[in-house]
Amino acid sequence: MPTSQKRHRSLRSFQLFLGLGYTEKQSGDKRIKALGGSEVTRASLYAWTLTSVLPARRETSWLGKKLNEVRGDGWTLKGLKESKISGKQKIIRILFKVVRMLFYELCKELTS
Repeated sequence: MPTSQKRHRSLRSFQLFLGLGYTEKQSGDKRIKALGGSEVTRASLYAWTLTSVLPARRETSWLGKKLNEVRGDGWTLKGLKESKISGKQKIIRILFKVVRMLFYELCKELTS
């Protein structure tokens, strides 16, 4: 058994705190995954994404450059913008990516 974990257990808690965590709701036989956490924070992040991340003029910022880098998952902001996914789903996916990047940046700062 390895001594170090390769995943961050607190990432899900961080996402939930920012309003982007999934919670499972159950009623009888139905199980539904829904976004949980603070709706106010999620709405603020949503508005910030519309004004600061998505416009083409923002692609020269540090965040735009990082989002357009091809990572191991093959995900890029440009590729997502060109996909056939509906508008709100695109923004939610971008929010998940940005929150994950923020979490890893904070972890890097805390460990150094």
